[in-house]
Amino acid sequence: MATVAPTSTLACSTAENPWTDRPERVNAQERPLMQQEEFDRCWRAFHEQIWSWALLPMKGADQTLYQPSCTEATTGVTPRIEIALHEVSDLRVLIPRPSDIRAYLLRFPDMVGAVPPVCRAAKRRFPSDTQLSLELYRDPEIEDEYLTVYVRQKRYDERIMDRIEAVWAECEGAIAGKLGWILVTTDFQPPR
Repeated sequence: MATVAPTSTLACSTAENPWTDRPERVNAQERPLMQQEEFDRCWRAFHEQIWSWALLPMKGADQTLYQPSCTEATTGVTPRIEIALHEVSDLRVLIPRPSDIRAYLLRFPDMVGAVPPVCRAAKRRFPSDTQLSLELYRDPEIEDEYLTVYVRQKRYDERIMDRIEAVWAECEGAIAGKLGWILVTTDFQPPR
């Protein structure tokens, strides 16, 4: 499979675009409704483009931040989850077990839109040498699990809990009323 650079919209060539005789970007608001076959073809092309984007190697990374579960369109993994995970990895947030995160987000799809803003807020509040890691916490005593953004630093200062509280205050509205949960905390471990 060839690797291509990511683009934000799907470009159709003249031959592929049935609505015009010149190459241009497809604008759904200006076009008639698509037939199901045309929609399926465009969806497959979009999906292939997203996968080629997600499979680009991360140069200089000593750890894999994110890898898609597979490259088949038939996996049932929603594109919104994959896009959210890619957005989180673009922030340089580690995702050690992406399959756990995917499974959680499939069970609680209302959390998909909350994860990137929480990670962005955490990234803004902590110094650049801080490691953030998105993980699934499983309570060993009761059957409970939730997403956790772990904050890890080489040297912890007395302001870490204040910064974590500031992230929570900034993101509380994005999380309120959701069926799932995400927590920002530290385990006072060094970066991995």
